[in-house]
Amino acid sequence: MKKVLILVLTLFIALGSVSAAGSQESASKAVSLDWKPTKPITLLTASSAGSGNDTLFRLFAQYLGRYFGGVQVNVANQGGGNGIPAVMTLMGSPSDGYTIFGDAALSSSYQLLRDDVPYDVMEDRTYIAQIAAQPQVLVTPKQTGWKSLDDVVAGMQKNPSNFVWGAIGGNSAATFAVAALIEAAGVDSSKTKKVVQSGGAAILTAVAGNNCVLGSGAAASVSTYVQSDSLVAVAILGKSNLNILPGVKTSFEQGYTIDVGAWIALSAPKGLDTSFVAAYDAAVLAICEDPQFIADLAAIGAAPSYRNAEDLKAFILDEAASSLNWAK
Repeated sequence: MKKVLILVLTLFIALGSVSAAGSQESASKAVSLDWKPTKPITLLTASSAGSGNDTLFRLFAQYLGRYFGGVQVNVANQGGGNGIPAVMTLMGSPSDGYTIFGDAALSSSYQLLRDDVPYDVMEDRTYIAQIAAQPQVLVTPKQTGWKSLDDVVAGMQKNPSNFVWGAIGGNSAATFAVAALIEAAGVDSSKTKKVVQSGGAAILTAVAGNNCVLGSGAAASVSTYVQSDSLVAVAILGKSNLNILPGVKTSFEQGYTIDVGAWIALSAPKGLDTSFVAAYDAAVLAICEDPQFIADLAAIGAAPSYRNAEDLKAFILDEAASSLNWAK
């Protein structure tokens, strides 16, 4: 039932975006200068403090404040509950432009895979724009001797019952990253041993301690472990190499079409006035084109990934549909 609903919504958004794209662009240009904030902005997010996405949101908040002439942008973390409590807080906030939401897969596409979400993921907020993205990186302990995805797959296929891997409870990029490789290897995931950790940092600690033979983490966090020679990065799950992980091949370079990562976006309470939407959309686009912002993102293994509201909604539906096989 969830698959049918997601596919129907995907088609609906795709058709709507064709007719809306042109008018949205012209409207954005017309009203983008109509509103400027005059007091502090709260950037609410379901990302836990210190997580990879939180790092991205805090970096973006600095640039957003500068874009708006030095207005303070305060990041407010409300982690836990699979992102649901944070979205509920957003829904109870005024649509005045001073409370915005740091969106991500946890609070959008992955919620489409759940049956316990008490609101309409696609309709009960105002999507504005996607900001940036960073790939997941698969890691293994030095003790395994694995250097590539082929090595990991061979080990998994040889003895799946000893394939102990780190995951996060619920739906997450860290969990889906390993699940995608298990699927590509043609191994029955029920024969492997998934060990649920409290978060991404706990997964990397478990792998470095040889308590899991495979895990996944954000590039910036992984690079710290690699530099200290605590674990081995076997693949960047995407098409682009990363300067902070020199010599590490992408999954596509290794013959695996696996693309799993984290992304951040901006949304707001439902009913946000179009002048606010246009102002924030213009801000995101300008920041994504800022050479210093691009350099700062690269330093933590991320890159700008601008999408307007309609493209973002279509992407969210597509990501949900492609993740159905891995969802629990």
